[in-house]
Amino acid sequence: MKSWTREEVETLHQMRVEGKTAAAIGAVLGRSKNSVISRMNRPEAGFQGEKKRSITVETRNRALAADYKGGMTQSQVAAKYAISTSHAARILSRMGVSLHPSEREKRTKRGMVRSPFRPGPAGIPKDLREPYRKLRQGGGLTPPEARQALGLPPIP
Repeated sequence: MKSWTREEVETLHQMRVEGKTAAAIGAVLGRSKNSVISRMNRPEAGFQGEKKRSITVETRNRALAADYKGGMTQSQVAAKYAISTSHAARILSRMGVSLHPSEREKRTKRGMVRSPFRPGPAGIPKDLREPYRKLRQGGGLTPPEARQALGLPPIP
């Protein structure tokens, strides 16, 4: 087993910051991929708490959001970045990007987007879902009775 020199550790840190893979770092340092991974997993190596996500994924997500905001549809963005449309939608949602009005209208017609008047399951706000569940299961109430007990309007 060959000891790590200070120069190798510094090179390892620099290449990791650049987003290089363990295999690429190992090739440069003349070590195996597993040796590089093992070194990065040591507490004294300083990699604990580091995000596993590579910088390139975050850059791609920002570019994806910019393309969507620029007028591309989710399908077009997904095709451009070679991901599924649902994955593109999840990325955009996580980044806080809302749907274009045209896409919202199209999806609302298909029942894919909830009406703002019916948030969550059966139109029950998040803060009342647990009391609703308790009334239904523990109290033996019917859905209309449970809704009335919580002061919610009846389902149309």
